[in-house]
Amino acid sequence: MSDSAEQSGLVVTEAVPADPSAVEGGGGDAKPKLSPKNYVNLAAYAANIALVYGIGNAGWLGTPTNGDLSDKYQTLVTPNSSAFSIWAVIFMFQGLFAVVQFLPRFRSHPMVADGLSWWYNAVVLTQIGWTISFAYEIVPLSLAFMVLIWLSLMTILYRQYYAKSDGTS
Repeated sequence: MSDSAEQSGLVVTEAVPADPSAVEGGGGDAKPKLSPKNYVNLAAYAANIALVYGIGNAGWLGTPTNGDLSDKYQTLVTPNSSAFSIWAVIFMFQGLFAVVQFLPRFRSHPMVADGLSWWYNAVVLTQIGWTISFAYEIVPLSLAFMVLIWLSLMTILYRQYYAKSDGTS
């Protein structure tokens, strides 16, 4: 510690991970380990884009597309079939997340490890469930999946709000 730090009463310590087993390597180049959550998040993204796009837009199951069903079920809040193009943007940002969460800076960051936890996968599973139920025109079940998607997203929002973070990443 420098003389000026001692005179000011400033105490400088090195950062030590709470769980030493969560760090690869040692010394100054230590990197957080990848966790199963990182790999499951990537697999969930791949399944989500394949199934939601394949079933909802490409009609892989021989069912109508989301756009066709949107045109069929007109209500006061039914979007135009072109509104489903927003999924391209959603999938792009989910893909960005799926890749970025592998970087050492984010792989064990509290916003990913604790804030998302396994809830991203709950969102993905409910999106897939909604896509299948909507494709088969089981409207009450698709509504239940929509509520579950919303609850899962709200849980992520709540958990990230309370995740311990130093605000640097």
